[in-house]
Amino acid sequence: MNLANVAAAHIAYWLFGAIWPLADIKSFERVTGHKREDWLVRTVALLMLSVVASLAMMSRTRRDDEAMRVLGATSAGALGSVAIIGSVVRRISPLYIIDGIVDLSLVAAWLSAED
Repeated sequence: MNLANVAAAHIAYWLFGAIWPLADIKSFERVTGHKREDWLVRTVALLMLSVVASLAMMSRTRRDDEAMRVLGATSAGALGSVAIIGSVVRRISPLYIIDGIVDLSLVAAWLSAED
């Protein structure tokens, strides 16, 4: 897989994951479980959108592939790790294990992608 394809997959996955709680927090919580702090969910969603925007711009211009790879891998690794650990310690819904696996798969894709 090449960097452009990894970027496209990451952008699509995170775009959906970020827009959903911003558009309809109630349906998001029905699926993922109640959140004590909706403001924190929205904050994470907006940070995800900032990564999406950055990846989209970097993918389009291809000016710094290594920076794009680092941003993609580290952001997916951070959220993926939080999702898996939070699920394992039962702080968040076990559903987030799936999200964490997808994010960690994105890390592997970023690290193994061809330029």
